[in-house]
Amino acid sequence: MNKNYDDKIKEIANYYHGYISALFDVLIDLAELGIREDIDKLVFDAINDLIKEVEKAQCLKRENTNK
Repeated sequence: MNKNYDDKIKEIANYYHGYISALFDVLIDLAELGIREDIDKLVFDAINDLIKEVEKAQCLKRENTNK
């Protein structure tokens, strides 16, 4: 595989590992406070961000495959 592609995948994985860990800490705090609306929005936004990053990685993979 292309080194740039591998580096991008590692970058995304490292970012989202920290992002998801922090998100769960916030979700636990919000759940303890009984704030449901904020939890739903945070989860929705996090999933959308993750989908966008996966789509970027897939595009990068296709570009590298087509070279």
